[in-house]
Amino acid sequence: MDRWDEDLFDEGSDDESGMPTRVKKIFSAIDSPQRLRILRTLNSKGPLSYSDLKKFAGFHPKSESGKFAYHLRSLDNPVLVLLDKNTKQYDITSLGKTAINLVKQIEEKSIRESGRMYVRTSHQAIEDFNSDKILQSLVREGHMPLDLAHRITEETKNRINRYRTSHLTGPLIRELVNAVLLEGGHEDYRSKMARLGIPVHDLQQMLTDVDSVMAGLEHIMLAAGQRVFVEYLLTNILPQDVADMYLAGGVHISNLALWPLAPDTVFLNLNDIIRESSVDTPSLVKTFNHILWEASSEVVIDGMADTDSAPQHMRDALIMMHAPQGAAHLSLYTPLKSKYIHDTLESYKAYVSSVDGCAAGLIVDVRGVDIAKYSDTLSDIIKSGGSITVTKQKMGRSGITEQSGARASAKMHSLAINLPRLAYESEGDEAFFRAKLTTRMEPIISALETRRKDIANITRGGLNPTLADNVIKQEKKSVNVIVNLVGMHEAMTHILGDSYPHNIQLKVLKTANSKAAKISSKTGFPIFISMIHGDGAARLVELDAKRYGKDKVYGTPNSGYQHGISIDIRKTLIPGQLGDIISNTEKTATMLGGGMYTELLYDIDTPLSDIKHGLELLSGRVNFTVKPRHGSS
Repeated sequence: MDRWDEDLFDEGSDDESGMPTRVKKIFSAIDSPQRLRILRTLNSKGPLSYSDLKKFAGFHPKSESGKFAYHLRSLDNPVLVLLDKNTKQYDITSLGKTAINLVKQIEEKSIRESGRMYVRTSHQAIEDFNSDKILQSLVREGHMPLDLAHRITEETKNRINRYRTSHLTGPLIRELVNAVLLEGGHEDYRSKMARLGIPVHDLQQMLTDVDSVMAGLEHIMLAAGQRVFVEYLLTNILPQDVADMYLAGGVHISNLALWPLAPDTVFLNLNDIIRESSVDTPSLVKTFNHILWEASSEVVIDGMADTDSAPQHMRDALIMMHAPQGAAHLSLYTPLKSKYIHDTLESYKAYVSSVDGCAAGLIVDVRGVDIAKYSDTLSDIIKSGGSITVTKQKMGRSGITEQSGARASAKMHSLAINLPRLAYESEGDEAFFRAKLTTRMEPIISALETRRKDIANITRGGLNPTLADNVIKQEKKSVNVIVNLVGMHEAMTHILGDSYPHNIQLKVLKTANSKAAKISSKTGFPIFISMIHGDGAARLVELDAKRYGKDKVYGTPNSGYQHGISIDIRKTLIPGQLGDIISNTEKTATMLGGGMYTELLYDIDTPLSDIKHGLELLSGRVNFTVKPRHGSS
């Protein structure tokens, strides 16, 4: 029998009071608030090293070292705490847990019988109700003036006494404080004091929903966490006018939960984020899994086809990559003139053939190369379900472009203006439409600028280490704010009819660019306009249909408003049509410094030869992503 077993079963002889010696040692050990702190820390956090236990239990690392050592020894003799000699970590024993539960029951019964009010705190403790803590929270959390905090505290205390509530909880007190704040017209303070979370009913639904349960514990935890961050954004981070625009459908914000935490698209070079002399599969997997959480929409990595050993490990790394819901999409930027381009294309093709649904895409830059040399391979990849974007500059598959020339950069672009909404409100007046657009841009750019600063600060604090090393140090050069425009085609059609002149669209973009340049000159940071792919076009159609009626709204809830420009691959095969399509696309793209999304659509039964022909005709003239038509696959 080891020492733990001996101590557990050997109670020892009784003392003069008749109390067993071992029991007396236990009561003596827990007769100290410092020792109870140690036990409660281990009970809530699990095994800890000596230094971590001292820190988490609230002992000063230098001035209270001796005191901590004394109290820890006092818990060792009755075996309330045990040291694992292998891991060098302390943990609470089952006897220790019994002891703190006993203390908790005694405290609770004592307070109940005294007739006083007590509070179950969020720190798993029970305390006497103390209104001073309300006052302190109002000043600390709400930044409230002291005289107002006193008045709110007094009113809350009166309500608690009036309700004769003997059993209080932290959340209940906070609800009462917030009710007092609302009734007094202090809505701003109420937002700061609100407790973030989700209704009990919603959480129960999440736990019983078949799809959620089948998706696994990670999905449920992520979904619950996202709900909290979304509420935090809409009530405390976004300016109220921008939050109202979002809720009403005037704008859309993609990836709401990650708005204050990470940029949308990040461009990085493989050699800057993997510093080993040779790239192998484990290093690629580790890099992919880690970096996908430092952006909300897309991570574009270049250098894969320039690094000796990278292509041969790429297939296995992509298959092993963990890309759960909420992580950014991975895109590999690969100029066709790169040294190891053949190996890269073959590795990506093998990856596409090995998985059901691609979590990574390939962006091929055709500058200086005839795509015909590779169009057979690219067509095979596309028909197999791979994601291919063809470009003549560095860009992401959403259409966002890298215009700074930096090896690493970050883009903020997830806030999109609903152009059809402005068109419906303008009642056919094109000049009024452009005036409303410039008015809407100002608060949106202000919100994006605030976001840029917040993300830079939190990144410097250690949240996004790769961005901190590669992007934030050159923030002025490598971080861009981009205003996205959604539904240009539908807006122009509503105002001018189906055959609207293309020059009017360019006129709208010129107005938007002028406004962005004016604000950029004040902030010192570049601000660009884009028409790129996002995730909110269907939501905007649905909200507009409810507001104006389905018969007035262009677009359907399934497909949403148009992002950028769509080109049917069949039109590229019709003589005389392609020239106008390319000309209009090029003119629009030159007006969009942030980027333009162009999709080349094919059907599931489109012949491989037609896809190859479309690639060769458009390559080098416009940037485009090849996609199956909605519902065709």
